[in-house]
Amino acid sequence: MREKSIAGLGGGLLLVTILAAYANHFHNGFHFDDQHTIVNNASIRELRNIPLFFRDATTFSAIPSNQSYRPLVSTLLAIDYRLAHGLQPFWFHLSIFALFVALTLLLALVIHHLLESDAASSSNRWIALATAAWYALHPANADAINYIIVSAEVISALAVYFAFPRLREYSLYVLPAAIAILAKPTAAIFPVLFAVFRLLFPDPAAAGRRSRAGARFEEVVPPFVICGAVLLFVQHMTPRSWMAGAANAPNYLVTQPYVALLYFRTFFWPTGLSADYDLKPFVTPADAHFWIGYVFAVFITEVAIVAAVFRKTRMIGFGLLWFLIALLPTSLFPLAEVMNDYRTFLAYVGLVIAISGAAALLVARLDRQRSWAKIAATCLVALFLCANAYATFQRNKVWKTDETLWHDVVLKRLLPSRPTVDAAELCAVHQSRDCGK
Repeated sequence: MREKSIAGLGGGLLLVTILAAYANHFHNGFHFDDQHTIVNNASIRELRNIPLFFRDATTFSAIPSNQSYRPLVSTLLAIDYRLAHGLQPFWFHLSIFALFVALTLLLALVIHHLLESDAASSSNRWIALATAAWYALHPANADAINYIIVSAEVISALAVYFAFPRLREYSLYVLPAAIAILAKPTAAIFPVLFAVFRLLFPDPAAAGRRSRAGARFEEVVPPFVICGAVLLFVQHMTPRSWMAGAANAPNYLVTQPYVALLYFRTFFWPTGLSADYDLKPFVTPADAHFWIGYVFAVFITEVAIVAAVFRKTRMIGFGLLWFLIALLPTSLFPLAEVMNDYRTFLAYVGLVIAISGAAALLVARLDRQRSWAKIAATCLVALFLCANAYATFQRNKVWKTDETLWHDVVLKRLLPSRPTVDAAELCAVHQSRDCGK
């Protein structure tokens, strides 16, 4: 009981830390796609239009080429607009932040269940809280919180699966993920993630009632059927005027292995973050960067598979596979830009899961060490999380206005070769941005 109380106190401290890290972002302005989905979108200004959002995808955006079918996003924006009595950013950011906090707590719950499935330990709660805190305070995720409405439904699906075992029989745990597709089609990747999870983490209770293969098959098939049906419906409702934006699909595809490497590096060393990278698609696979990316993709895939084979390291393998699988929707489907930090929002969940598995192995060794080693490790983790919180706080400042955002983008592009940037260059970069997608 005391352990739970202490863990609850740790959870409360986590919430306070997240709020402190994002305290300066609630009045940041609208940027990029926010202009045509919020500022210039007359449809969200009346709550009576909510039923129309589910029938007509043209209500999503003021620009025909950006009118995709995302009725849940439009609904949330309409509610925010009513609460704000206009275009006050605070209410729009508040709703996103609330979803983000819920996601963090659900992520901690999922990580704790995964750790307990390998080896029950009182330290698992702290590992789950610490790694979920790393995710919440990671400065790369600040771009997603400041820019787009993120969805917690994919994690919610796993959380529902763990927390309510009786719902598994009726496949109701799939509903959060299926609903998430109405907010963003990339949530349709959930069945693949769930299939990998069930392959690596079999359910002893289900296997006891019927064959292990049969139990897995019965649980894995419904997510594919339900999410697949919803995805087809979304595609049917999307107007033909919608455009993904990629000029050359083959060039986009050959660039993605290298982009995955950059995303992986950013997770562990989040420097040089930018709202608009200057990375161009590779014209040919002969480009050296392509082969660097290809070697990385092959290497991390092999590491993930090898780790997944063994029980002690299967959580690490699952996390690495999650990272790779979650990047597939934006890697295989050509978009306007080859790279954007907010696309890693779901993929970084996998790396956090992998780190949790590695941390559990490390803590098991530390338990055999002297108490001073444990205290030193705890202090290092706390210092590391504080550093991430500070970096996130600073990153929020970049998103304050269009001027601060594009000044940062231009500086990241031109420095250190150019110590100064004039207004004409900043404006040129701003106008060259192909918004969206």
